[in-house]
Amino acid sequence: MFQAYLWLCVLQGNLDAIEQELFVLCDLVYRGIGIPWEMASQATVYLVAEIMQNLKPSDQKLLDPYAYGLIKAFATAGYLQKQQLIALRTLSLFKSLSSGG
Repeated sequence: MFQAYLWLCVLQGNLDAIEQELFVLCDLVYRGIGIPWEMASQATVYLVAEIMQNLKPSDQKLLDPYAYGLIKAFATAGYLQKQQLIALRTLSLFKSLSSGG
């Protein structure tokens, strides 16, 4: 589901679907069944990292702002440290630069 919303945002050219639909839906469901928000935040980071490492550098560059927005949306609850977001962003940019993108 997260991946589908990520690609929808790429196609629409904005983060509205993630911020206004996915985040709200997950908040309701996770609280309702007792899933810790920290787990959702961490899973989002892992998903984005996996997606990014399987893309060509040109595709990484295209996806980067939306992937970062997805992570940031789920970090708003305060479970991810600012340093983790910076590290992921730096890793993404480094991979892109080192592979000639």
